[in-house]
Amino acid sequence: MGLDIYHNELFVTDWGDEQHLAETTHIYRIGKNKTRTTVQVNGRVDDVRVYAEETTRKGPNGWDNNNGGCRYICLPTPGNRSKCLVALDKSHGCGEYVSPSGFISSPSYARQSMEIEDCIYIIKTTPGYRITLTFLTLETEDCRFDFLQIRDGSSELSPSMGVFCNTSVPDRVRSTSNTMWIRSRSGSQSGTGFNATYSSAIIPQKFLLVTDTYNGIHRIDIDTGSNVTISPDGLRNPFGIDYDPVDGRVYWSEKKTIRSANLDGSDARLVRSIGQGGDLWSLSVDSVSRLLFYADEGNDVIGMISLDNNSHHIVVDSDISQPVDIELDKDNGVIYWSDYIREKIERCNYDGSDRQTLISASRYLKGPYGLALDTEGRRLYWADRDTQLIGWTDLDGKRSEVYFKLEGSHFVGLDIYENELFVTDWGSEKGLPETTHIYHIGKNGTMRAAVQVNGRVNDVRVYAEESTHTVSTPPVPKSDHIIRSEDTDSDGAKTSIILVGVIVPLVVTAGIATLIVFIKKRKSDQQAIG
Repeated sequence: MGLDIYHNELFVTDWGDEQHLAETTHIYRIGKNKTRTTVQVNGRVDDVRVYAEETTRKGPNGWDNNNGGCRYICLPTPGNRSKCLVALDKSHGCGEYVSPSGFISSPSYARQSMEIEDCIYIIKTTPGYRITLTFLTLETEDCRFDFLQIRDGSSELSPSMGVFCNTSVPDRVRSTSNTMWIRSRSGSQSGTGFNATYSSAIIPQKFLLVTDTYNGIHRIDIDTGSNVTISPDGLRNPFGIDYDPVDGRVYWSEKKTIRSANLDGSDARLVRSIGQGGDLWSLSVDSVSRLLFYADEGNDVIGMISLDNNSHHIVVDSDISQPVDIELDKDNGVIYWSDYIREKIERCNYDGSDRQTLISASRYLKGPYGLALDTEGRRLYWADRDTQLIGWTDLDGKRSEVYFKLEGSHFVGLDIYENELFVTDWGSEKGLPETTHIYHIGKNGTMRAAVQVNGRVNDVRVYAEESTHTVSTPPVPKSDHIIRSEDTDSDGAKTSIILVGVIVPLVVTAGIATLIVFIKKRKSDQQAIG
């Protein structure tokens, strides 16, 4: 009846003389020389298979990654390749996705020939979450027939996020709502379509992040003041913090490590561990250049890490005593930092060249901590914990003034958003407060509001994403006028992406500010809290 082979030996089942009515049957093992061993079974054996782990194929094949990029069935073919089968139902709707994350591809992906197909996909996630679509591949033959259209919502009338064809597409597209509408049109003979992954996470459009030594990281709504505590795995005594809107991750510093996580606290990762003597304070992320800068008060250096490959470089390592906060002029590649011990604020280029002292010790600057850079107003603000004031200087260092003063304060972190300052204050208890404040200071130096935190807050960053999409509906491509998409400007300003004869305005990361507050501590404070 049944037959299989293993190591040049055959295994065969045999019902024997009684044929269909056998009650005692056999399994024969037949060797190379036709020698035979027998296993007698009290029953009727049928099929037989041999399994041995060492003979199981473990090498690569064309479909061993994400189902080979196929939406339905993937077939391995000769030459370590694969072929996608398409469902018989070629209706206009090609799928609704409701899971928090997953894989999505066009029916035509990896097929060598096809009919014209026009598919609509709708991705839905939890209300309050946003969807990030990350492209793995988009390859088309002719933009008249092959293109991908994405809308920020659940219908073809939702705001457009772009019409894409050929191989030039953004790395990722992020919705502003919990739904995304995707149209995939495929009609060429050799185009391979698209495949992508999608994920969802809480990504508010305007918020304040605060690191709390005692309680974790707070995400505070700027308008309502609602407070959500984030506790990523491994979080312990966070100090500096920043947010990268490109990958949707929070970065924070602890005493000897830099870590990151999604904005809801999931997927926590170690970015870098600083060696002996490390005592990390502030950090700052340039999301366009994919660089992270940090202040190490233990080793008296300012370092730089590539977020793409984790390579590491020391930018400043001389004539620096206690670097506390870092601000970045991302348009010009300039670092500003406060030096608490030397009582001054300095700057240099990203590579450490052209180092200058912007402002040094004075009656208003004795213990600079937090910094906030106003690139449009050409001002740098500083929070001074010793003089209990906030001051500013122009970027030439020729003029400086007092902006705000509060007796009994102990200012730490500082950031700016729409000409308003956010500053953290330990208060009169200084090193050992249990209740601290975040002050909101208006244009005229008047305190508008204060958020009270039962914990110890340090650095502060503001994140506010303005409107990112227009409401216009681009036409479907109809002509032979094909233009490949263009790269966005390095400064992330509003840029037009020209695709298949359609101009789609796109606002990327430059129009984004971030408010994040960190928990910072001096050595004496660390000793006090153990």
